[in-house]
Amino acid sequence: LTLNSVEAIFVVQSLISQSPEIQKILAFEGAFERLFTIVTSEGGIEGGVVVHDALACIDGLLRYNQSNQVRTPRL
Repeated sequence: LTLNSVEAIFVVQSLISQSPEIQKILAFEGAFERLFTIVTSEGGIEGGVVVHDALACIDGLLRYNQSNQVRTPRL
């Protein structure tokens, strides 16, 4: 993990709390993939504070923002 990853998580946390539009932009620009890469590289759910912060960002990108949620049809 680099300091840039920690800084990026901090910036994402700050931005997602400001606007659903910013959440959409971040999601469209690959934020989920990048955050899950950080989670994986830091040991998954067994990881520490960085994993917790990355998962909190993912939660923030999804919560109350239907455009960032993919719904699959029921069979």
